[in-house]
Amino acid sequence: MGTKRLIAGSFVCAVAAVAACLGGTPSKESTGSQYVLMSSQSFYDYGMVMVGSSATSTAFIISSQGSADDDTIIDITENCGDFDLDLNPSPQGYRVFCDSMGSGVSLFGAGSGTMCIPNSYAFTASFTPVGAGPSSCTVRVDYMATSGGSGSAFNITLQGSGVAPQAALSISPPSGSVLAFGDIPVNQQSSPQTVSITNTGQTTLNIAGVLSGPYVIVNGGTLSPSLDPGFTADYDVACEPTVTGPAPGSLMFTSAAPAVGVTFSCNGTAATDLGVSPNPGTFASALVGKSPPDLDVAITNNGSVIANLVVGLQANTPELMFAPGGDPNGTQLGPGQTAHAILTFSAASERTMAQLGTLDVNYSPGGSNIAIAINGEALPGTLGVSPGTAIDFGPVCVGATVMQPVTLYASAAGEFDVTGVTTPQAPFSATSTSGTLLGNRGNMLMLMVEASPTAPGDLTDKLVVHTTLAVPEQVVSLTAKALPAGVSPTPGAVHFGPNRVDMTTTAKEVIVTNCDGGDLTVQSSRIEGVDAADFTVVSQLPQPLPTRGSTRVLIVMTPHANGSKQATLVLGLSNGAELTVSLDGNGFAGDDASDGAKGTYYACDAGGASGFGAALGLVALGLVRRRRRA
Repeated sequence: MGTKRLIAGSFVCAVAAVAACLGGTPSKESTGSQYVLMSSQSFYDYGMVMVGSSATSTAFIISSQGSADDDTIIDITENCGDFDLDLNPSPQGYRVFCDSMGSGVSLFGAGSGTMCIPNSYAFTASFTPVGAGPSSCTVRVDYMATSGGSGSAFNITLQGSGVAPQAALSISPPSGSVLAFGDIPVNQQSSPQTVSITNTGQTTLNIAGVLSGPYVIVNGGTLSPSLDPGFTADYDVACEPTVTGPAPGSLMFTSAAPAVGVTFSCNGTAATDLGVSPNPGTFASALVGKSPPDLDVAITNNGSVIANLVVGLQANTPELMFAPGGDPNGTQLGPGQTAHAILTFSAASERTMAQLGTLDVNYSPGGSNIAIAINGEALPGTLGVSPGTAIDFGPVCVGATVMQPVTLYASAAGEFDVTGVTTPQAPFSATSTSGTLLGNRGNMLMLMVEASPTAPGDLTDKLVVHTTLAVPEQVVSLTAKALPAGVSPTPGAVHFGPNRVDMTTTAKEVIVTNCDGGDLTVQSSRIEGVDAADFTVVSQLPQPLPTRGSTRVLIVMTPHANGSKQATLVLGLSNGAELTVSLDGNGFAGDDASDGAKGTYYACDAGGASGFGAALGLVALGLVRRRRRA
């Protein structure tokens, strides 16, 4: 048994709990910016989901907010590994508008007056965690006015956490795959191929392994290890045929978890005067879109006469070919001389470890062919960033400092390096980090970002994470709204957009921030205006608000008739001041002669209790993938 190795560049897992209700507005709205297009939800927490299973898909509806709005979606993008968007039809060029005349396409019927009938775009998002731990995704929606002009964008943040099963064992290459060894001379040992098993569950596994066929474990590891959660055992397996002909075999592992195993294919052949190394030939593990180093197969004449090489490549994929100048076909080799077949693999498409093709090596006169298996894999590589690639600190008092931990992880199977971080300028700051990120959230790296404003205003900057991925840079945008002394509501206006008559919207929030010199209390709330009856405060009034503290007030809209709605939220403070926030929206698809039945349901689109449970789970999480030789 070899020694244990701890693989983790620098790992700390500290995740702040996410507020339970973030409302249905774009993430930047908390800094005061408003958008023409908005999503029905700008934040969704899938909660705790078992690794390998999928959470229920969630629907998002992108619609215009005013009767004069007419916009075209440019694109909806994300690259988050274990989150998946169903964008059907394609959002590119999709027109989103409000039809105040009732002539637009709508499933809800026509109306009159200033009613806005939305022609909206809908898509769904699902979450299938590939590893245990927190996961976040920033979905970016880019759009522009249909008539042309400057574009705009907003973000939707998705969040969830993978939970490891009690007992789970994974194997690489994946269970059920075939690892090819090709032609190996009788009583000779092939080049080794690596098989790895990892305990991906929560409990220690006592494992029983069985190796069949003419195969040997080169590194001498035990086939019956006791494997702790997060540990990996590696086995270097070689084929050593004793007779000519096909030599099947396998390496199977049983435990309290479902059994896993890999089958082998090898062909015993008669000895030949040509020596080939390595045999089989295996490319280093590659990321999709990044070619691994070329594979050098050395061919040596071990005979006593000149050998004229006859070499051919039978590729199973166009991604495998000879490198320029790497085809030794027709080369004359004197006794003891060596030629080189140089192969290249573009790794353009995703594939687990498998045979890419066969390098046939022979010589004349009188030689016998050697079929050399060429193996390789191209794994997807994706950098995961939690809490997402668009971090909004929200309102921050001048002179205060707000901190945000940022966790980096690999949200797909590929392993890659974080080489450093370009940090932002003041008043933002960030620490840097570097190290190797193991696939499927095998470990994590963490950095800390701060906002310390010195003057009021909207703040924007970015940090850049540098990696060895095919797209090497990941930009993480930073925003904040620096507030002056006093008490401020953020945003100053809340837009509910179009909503069906007598249906209650999801809750939207107003953040009240105390940048005054002493503690305050929000003592009262009321809604004024001609349409005040269409809006409701659904949260309890907050407790005493400390200096530089913030609290949230939640409002919903339930339009009782068609047409535009306008009102004002008034919050009374213990110091005698009043804060005002304008409210607007639009009712559609109602019966102009009747108010109908009033809806009573309202929802918080942050995932409710599951969001809080997930946050507690993330705080407690501390995963580091450890690796040992068996």
